[in-house]
Amino acid sequence: GTAVWIMIHADDAPRIGLELREHPDFVSSGNVGHPVHSQCIFLRPSEVLELREKGFRVYRIEQWEGDAVFIPSGTPHQVTNLSDSIKVACDFICPLHVDSTEKTASELRQ
Repeated sequence: GTAVWIMIHADDAPRIGLELREHPDFVSSGNVGHPVHSQCIFLRPSEVLELREKGFRVYRIEQWEGDAVFIPSGTPHQVTNLSDSIKVACDFICPLHVDSTEKTASELRQ
């Protein structure tokens, strides 16, 4: 399988949430949760570039067969599978980042 991941630095999560609440796809969805975590916005390459120009740390990662991707706590992310894929996810909660994990879990529930 092949996948493309878009990740936003965890420190930028609150600010990117505010920025993307103005995005037409988010506004039209009527969603009140975090724009990335709610999965109602798909960031296109041009939008990723625009966010980078505004100072957001947005990363694009290509994942190939046999690769593993580690997502740090509190990191908004989205993935696009470019071929048939099977996902295996393992969650680990570090005691040092419980606050961040709880905040992310709350945003995912919205």
